[in-house]
Order: sequence, then structure tokens, then C-alpha cells
Amino acid sequence: MMPHKTLRACLGLSFFVVSAGCAHRSGHAVQDAAALALARSDVAWDARDADGFAPVLAALSDAELAGADPVAHGWRYARAQTAWGLSVADDTEAMQHFALARSVSLRCLDGVEAFRVARQRDDWEGATSELPDARTPCLSWATWSWVRWLDRAGADGAAIDHQAVGTLAAHMPLSHDSAGGLANEWVLGLVDTLDSARIESAQKHLESAQRTHPEELWIQLDLAAINRSSPLRTEQREELLNALKNADPRTPEDREAARRAANER
Repeated sequence: MMPHKTLRACLGLSFFVVSAGCAHRSGHAVQDAAALALARSDVAWDARDADGFAPVLAALSDAELAGADPVAHGWRYARAQTAWGLSVADDTEAMQHFALARSVSLRCLDGVEAFRVARQRDDWEGATSELPDARTPCLSWATWSWVRWLDRAGADGAAIDHQAVGTLAAHMPLSHDSAGGLANEWVLGLVDTLDSARIESAQKHLESAQRTHPEELWIQLDLAAINRSSPLRTEQREELLNALKNADPRTPEDREAARRAANER
């Protein structure tokens, strides 16, 4: 028979091993639950034309509760809310969706303490300069949702918003699309439309985005919108609008782009 001290030591070691094993399995279970929820959100995203955006957001809510990576969750949430905003005709409703997308994207960026501290001082340049590459997807989607909000806000958009968006955009990479297939050149083109002196730059960015993403009907609509003010581009604008009118929309946001094109003159 073992001495009492030896027995207690063995029992203690056994408990430690079992506990460590359970904790290890528990950690894997949390990761698996989050990954499964994110995967469900991707499936729901692909089915949004039939089922709408609510199932996407429900799966993302589950992913967040399961402790999903904030970047993986953040850009997906922003993608869904921004697309939902693009799919509705009412500007106020659209802006609410864009604001939610922006809020979650910025929360993802706030996970970097240096960014959060600088942002609290409205030091956007200092904030973005501290971001690691791993947070780039949230940077791109924050910029995208914010510029979409400004596009609908029009003259009501505050100068501080324009400044912040411009700074965020300046730190976006041009070399590749962001997570979720977001064309960064599309984002930069729309940011440039906020400054009347940068319309030529906006045109170049949007045309480049259209060449790489010909399936995106909203890029064509954005190009048609900036060509509205230029008599020299009337023909190009008409071609874009006619292409939109004859398009086969496959998503809720595409249908809204086609509807808007049909009402353009």
C-alpha cells in the first residue's frame, strides 16, 4: 500500500492531467463552435438572395458568442450589414446598416490598444499607423462602410468623418482585394468622390475595380454617378446604365443597383 503522502501526490497529479486534458478539449470545442458558426454564416451569405441577411447575422452572433476571432467575425459582419444597406432604397435605413458595419469594424480595430488610444484622441493618422497587417480586413471594411454612410449622408456628413475616412483609406493596400472579395480600389474610388478635386482619381480607381470585378453592379452604378457631372462622359454613363438595366441581378444589393439604374436619366 502507498504511503498517504505518495497517494495524495499521485491523486493530485492525476487530477492535474485530467483537468489539463479537459481544458485542452474545452478550448478546442470553443474554437470548433466558433469555426462552425462562421462557416454557417458563409453558407447563409451565399444564400442571401433567397433567405435575406438575417440568417447571416444570426450565425455571426453565434460565432461572436463562441469566441470567434474578432477579425474573422468583424469583416463578415461588416460585409453583411453593408450589403444589406446597399439593398434598401431608403437612405435612413441604409445608413443604419452602414453605421452598424462601421461600428463593428472599428471595434475590431480597437482590439489593438495603440489604435484605440489614438482614436480616442481623434488622432486617426497615429491610430492607423499602429495597425498590424492582420487587422487590414477590418480597416478595409471600416473604410468601406463609413464611405457608404457618407455617400448617403451627403451634405450632412461631418468634416471629421471625411478626415477619418481619408486617413483610413490612405493606409489600405492596393495590391490585393480585402477579405470577402472587397475590391480595395472600389473603396478608394468612392473615397475620392468625396473631394471634387479628386474625381479623375476616383474615375481611375473605379474603372480598375470594374475591370477586375465586372460582376459588381454597384461599381457600374458608382461610375455612372460620377460621370453624371461630366458632359464629356455622357456616352460612357449611358453605356453603364444600359448594361445595368439589362443585367441579371443575383443578390438583393444587385437588384437595388438595377432598380436605381432604371430610374436614372
